[in-house]
Amino acid sequence: YAEMIFESFRSPMMYVEKAGTLAAYTSGRSNALVCELNHSGVYVTPVVQGYVLNRSMKRGNEGGQWMCQETIRLLKENKAAVSLKSEEQRKCHPTFVKHWTEEIARDILLTYTNLTLSNEAIEESERASKYELPDRTTIDIVPEIKQLAKQAFFSFPQPTNEPGTLARLCKESIHSCDIDARKELAANVVITGGLSCFNGLPERFAKEVADNLPPSYKFNLYCPSKLTRRFAAWIGGSILTSLSTFQPLWLSKTEYEELGVERAVE
Repeated sequence: YAEMIFESFRSPMMYVEKAGTLAAYTSGRSNALVCELNHSGVYVTPVVQGYVLNRSMKRGNEGGQWMCQETIRLLKENKAAVSLKSEEQRKCHPTFVKHWTEEIARDILLTYTNLTLSNEAIEESERASKYELPDRTTIDIVPEIKQLAKQAFFSFPQPTNEPGTLARLCKESIHSCDIDARKELAANVVITGGLSCFNGLPERFAKEVADNLPPSYKFNLYCPSKLTRRFAAWIGGSILTSLSTFQPLWLSKTEYEELGVERAVE
């Protein structure tokens, strides 16, 4: 990171911090259990007094990338593949075609995924729908696509009564922390990331986590606006770097040139 920042981007200074800590700053909390739902997966990060408890971090591998790939696969299986016309593809770089396809898949997921527990939402998720591509072609969205988020975040192995993925990761993370910090973490759960913008996800997440914690724990979920959730790490970074007490923590380019990568790692 240091070599790229200083030598490629020519930045005068840098600092590396975990996204979970920055999201906690966004919420105005020094103690928080940050649940990030992003492209690469699910990350549950306990933050105590502004520091991440690395040994209690938990991760789930099924994130936005997996859901986009599964969406594209299911569309192809149902002969509704998302692709550019052949003459257009010849003019485009393969990386753009891949990005364009994934963006369409992401929009399909955000449009048709509804994790609300109402009967209407459940019935709708079991019906096929129509989606119009940018070239005005209409494709069928099969019910399996609408249920990918449920499968990734709230599924659990049958016939056990184990909580779904998100609730299980949060429970395991809290219980792996020191006993003195557990109740405070449960009372300060923060949800962030682009995938947290699915309809009904915060409410369902709150219910499942609360149901699987001990009754003596007071559960509270901090769920800001969708825009804040998407950019929580960036907002937290701007808050952290604006603090006067933070300024001595910068790694300057001069220090990097004099001390090398070892200083950056410290």
